[in-house]
Amino acid sequence: MDGDAMIIAKSKVYGRKGRGRRVPVVVQVGAPKRDPLGSMSCKVHLRGIRPPRVIHGEDALQALALAFTFLRMTVLELYADGWLFYFGARDREPFDLRAVWFPSWGESELQKPKKRRGASRKPPHVIAPLR
Repeated sequence: MDGDAMIIAKSKVYGRKGRGRRVPVVVQVGAPKRDPLGSMSCKVHLRGIRPPRVIHGEDALQALALAFTFLRMTVLELYADGWLFYFGARDREPFDLRAVWFPSWGESELQKPKKRRGASRKPPHVIAPLR
């Protein structure tokens, strides 16, 4: 990342594609900052395997949310391409980065929620007011 960009999230793991050699991967997400067009942006970098990308949003929260969504999609793409990830350089067993970093974004969330008897008819994205 740039020397002037503040990093708000960083993690180091090791990755290996197929039978290739293991490489260090430093994942960084930069703090939202105003871009020249007036919107906000965050830089996401998987150093060691992907070039940095700048993710834009209308405001800081949207830019940050989209940056983590981009990170999740990139991780899913890496797994589809045959990458495995390890906590340590000498670990024998890989770990599932998808489950560790994005535990609530499981595939089951893509399925329609089952209707429960007596459940509210409000769509799941509507938040009921506090009483």
